[in-house]
Amino acid sequence: MFLMKGRIFGMIDSAAMNPLLQQQYETPYFRACAREREQLRSTIADSLGIYRGRVFITSNTSSGFVGVLGAATVARACVHPQGAVFQHFPGYRQILTDLGHSWSDCCRSRIDFHTHIAPTTGLIDESISLSSRDHKVVVDGAQSFGTALTAELIEHSDVALAPLHKHFMGAPGLGIAIVAPAIISDDSPLLRVLTVVEQGCVALEILKRANGRMATTNVWNYATLNISSCETQVIDDLGLEVINDDRRLPMRCLRPISDIPVRTLLPGPLVNGRHFEQDNTIRFSYWRTGSGDRPDVDCTDDFMDALRVAAQPGATA
Repeated sequence: MFLMKGRIFGMIDSAAMNPLLQQQYETPYFRACAREREQLRSTIADSLGIYRGRVFITSNTSSGFVGVLGAATVARACVHPQGAVFQHFPGYRQILTDLGHSWSDCCRSRIDFHTHIAPTTGLIDESISLSSRDHKVVVDGAQSFGTALTAELIEHSDVALAPLHKHFMGAPGLGIAIVAPAIISDDSPLLRVLTVVEQGCVALEILKRANGRMATTNVWNYATLNISSCETQVIDDLGLEVINDDRRLPMRCLRPISDIPVRTLLPGPLVNGRHFEQDNTIRFSYWRTGSGDRPDVDCTDDFMDALRVAAQPGATA
């Protein structure tokens, strides 16, 4: 370390970090990031009850997804999207369609890509299986990680991808890839590429924010929705149907019973809701921390209140 005009600079050249940026940090920037990253990795691994070496820190789910595509290229493997097109995140659909081809035409190793919970319908992909060991299974767990389906996601994946800004509340701008022990012990291109994805420059403040939050509060989502026959009747009277009704999920997705735009039936403000025009659905999602022996928190009343607001033209949230 050396002094220059009263400021402390780390011994790092400007091609690695601009000096005007580095001077804002007493510790060399990349060293500080590495320390925070290791703390975050350990905390997440401990909360999941898994070996810390299985957790890779990414920027988001998409950076993990691109890493998988890059690793497939290195390994000369084919990525096979699984399930219907609408099961996947809309931003990935065209890429996955471009990748699709007949398995009979594939003479190389195979990577199956699943989306655990469809973001626009809430449907669970029940076909995920590790029973066939001649291929790897990569799962987009963006909508299930941090919920009651977390253990299932990890158990059924060779690589599980997720962000830390949804149900598992770390911080925006961070994600994870959780890899199976078999890949950790193998000199896998997937492992090497995920290491490269992890080691890029990241915002130190984001890492610190995630570590601080995980040290002071519960970051898991324990919200649940218990839709009874009474609620179902109200929804039916609005001309809508619930697509998914798994009480382990903190969300419900709705679509019209008839072939009309869903916003025709729900023209008002969407409280805790999001409209997916391409699939003609609306998703309502909730987040609550739990406590005691029954951590789940029923948000059905909040959901029904939001539905009533959305059903009223000109209503204000």
